[in-house]
Amino acid sequence: MVVSNPTSPQLRYLDAGLAILARDGYPALKLAAICTETSTTTGSFYYAFPNWASYCQKLIEYWRHSKSDVLIDAIKSIDDPRERFDALVEVSLNLPYASEAAIRIWSASDPDVAKAVAEVDADRVAVIAETYTAIIGDAARAEHIARLAMMLLVGHELGTTSTYDELEWSFRSLVDWALAPVDETTP
Repeated sequence: MVVSNPTSPQLRYLDAGLAILARDGYPALKLAAICTETSTTTGSFYYAFPNWASYCQKLIEYWRHSKSDVLIDAIKSIDDPRERFDALVEVSLNLPYASEAAIRIWSASDPDVAKAVAEVDADRVAVIAETYTAIIGDAARAEHIARLAMMLLVGHELGTTSTYDELEWSFRSLVDWALAPVDETTP
């Protein structure tokens, strides 16, 4: 998916969409809610976007760019693998879980959103695996660890009882386990 830069008028509608997704979930993402959130009219909305479908496409592009691509690029710019690793954990602990959960729910009914979510997940797995590989030197094990980290993240996003503290504990435990010397006698 190619990310195009939103214009200033578009940006307020895109931010409003992410806020509605986070606060009220995917079923609440409607034109009326966007206009209420931005204190604008439908005419103003249609001045910024030609139609609802283009808004939805731009919203997913905006989420992908601002809540994943930019963060991944910042992490990749860190040369030291251990510092990069710490940044990964910090970014993971501060993602917008509620809006991401709503987008994941949306992806169940929209193939374009599902494709974008799958691509974001693949990009995240790749940067996690690259970082682990740089530290532990085992690309296959790093890939498994990266997928496990994503399962923790997605489980937290879609779960109803997981707390931030539990997610942090889970990530830190995964880090401790992943960076511990491998016992060759255990499968």
